[in-house]
Amino acid sequence: MKWNASTAIVFAVLLTLPSTSGVADEFEVYGTPAVFTVTSEILAKTPEWKIGEGPIPCGIGTAIQVAKERHDKTEFGGFGELHAWSYHRAVLVSADDNRFYWLVTYKGPYDPSLFNGPGGYSYPGARTRYIHYPVLMSGELAPERARNDKPAEYRSRMIKDFDYRNVIETAGWPHLLNDIEEWHERRKDDPFAPAETKPNVR
Repeated sequence: MKWNASTAIVFAVLLTLPSTSGVADEFEVYGTPAVFTVTSEILAKTPEWKIGEGPIPCGIGTAIQVAKERHDKTEFGGFGELHAWSYHRAVLVSADDNRFYWLVTYKGPYDPSLFNGPGGYSYPGARTRYIHYPVLMSGELAPERARNDKPAEYRSRMIKDFDYRNVIETAGWPHLLNDIEEWHERRKDDPFAPAETKPNVR
């Protein structure tokens, strides 16, 4: 490799850049716009602990309680309201030799009884969901921020691929389907209804 002025400048710039971390974990809270973030910079400000050398700075009981207090305050929206959330487990995560944090998990099986509509049917892709709350060795939750999505984008994520007509037809709501068909029929006779665009067929 031949060194010249431009190469030396590039090398000097690289040396001055902050080192990137291998630890950058994000945990979304399903049914909300909240996201928890864990990075090496955040962990560097927490107490160190080496396995077998003294008590752990934040015990599992404390971590579970911290996560519970946050979970109990969670206001779920969209499909997040259709899950029966409960404590599942707490796992100790190792970031390096002496930096750890707890990952407290809540499990949410889909519960059709929480559906407030007629019949208590499921939504597409209904399944068990999980929420992970990272608790630092300082006894605090990892920093929390709102997801970067705009409100409209967030709503679209929550109802992605939601085909209401198919659900109505297959989930046993024929009366709703009839209402929609009647609405379409009445709309044809409404002089104030916006015109429907139709493909230009020749």
